[in-house]
Amino acid sequence: MESDTQTIVKYIFSKGIKIPLSEDLAKNNGRGFSEEILQRVKMAVHELKLSAEAHRAERFAGVATEAFTLAQNGEELFSTIQQNEGFNIRLINQKEEAELGFATAIVHSKGDLEKAVVWDIGNGSFQFSWKDQNCTSPYMKQLGKTPVKNLIISEIQGKLLSEMTPNPISDKQANLAKSLLIKELGRFQKVCKLK
Repeated sequence: MESDTQTIVKYIFSKGIKIPLSEDLAKNNGRGFSEEILQRVKMAVHELKLSAEAHRAERFAGVATEAFTLAQNGEELFSTIQQNEGFNIRLINQKEEAELGFATAIVHSKGDLEKAVVWDIGNGSFQFSWKDQNCTSPYMKQLGKTPVKNLIISEIQGKLLSEMTPNPISDKQANLAKSLLIKELGRFQKVCKLK
């Protein structure tokens, strides 16, 4: 990264490890992460650090989002990672998540910054963000992949959340889910028109 301009000059390495934190939290009724997920997170962070060290990284940092705030054992997991791996992880809120998503998308885009709208959808929430004068303006909702899936399972299908998939979904159920989401996204359009 170029320190003066804060732009990425060259990518050396990129890797992602998917761990279903929001799913696990929903399965445990929001109380905390299961022991299996705690171990998977610790192993993933360790693996990512080793990979970064193999590419001669010298400094390490991380961010964590909503699932860590909601989990009763999220802070404990933070502390364990900081002790075991020797680097800080900072908990970010949805607004910071939107700003980070916007900055990341803009770095990879050659489009007009003033006309860009970034949609960042995660497991627990989503954010639309755009440039508004000198700051990033977000529209944020708790309608990520897991809440939408759980809405379909519990509210539309009337099943228990222990059933981890809404599939198969009937045409009627899909249309109900679509209507709810369109209604919510309609609120986003109103917010944008006010800006």
